[in-house]
Amino acid sequence: MMGDRSPKAACVWVRCVALHPDPVMHHRVIFSGGSDGILRVWDVRAGACTKRIRAHSGSSISSVCVCILHGRLVGYTASEEGIVKAWDVDSGRLLGTFLGHSGPITCMTAGTTHLFTASWDKTVKVWKHVQSSP
Repeated sequence: MMGDRSPKAACVWVRCVALHPDPVMHHRVIFSGGSDGILRVWDVRAGACTKRIRAHSGSSISSVCVCILHGRLVGYTASEEGIVKAWDVDSGRLLGTFLGHSGPITCMTAGTTHLFTASWDKTVKVWKHVQSSP
């Protein structure tokens, strides 16, 4: 338990979280997606939000995951509208958008070469990772 240092997003429903251990910085980073459509990056050691990315306007984030691609930290967000977006976490730049689900995305995970998503539309989709070069 983190006690008083628990990350909190005021007045926002936290809908999903993903943990990413950062071997270079020797600390852990938590990614959270909220009902306000903002992807938040939390430094666990400091107990503070270090970055906010407006990921989905007008829609809640329903799932988040994170991976390292070509040496860069990439965050994926999914919405209740069935849209997945890929973000360069350092710059906050949108790397790509994935369309194909006809219902809210319920969960996703990143493998070494692909992203996997599941939706209320009763499908699982497999996507190639985005190119994350600068």
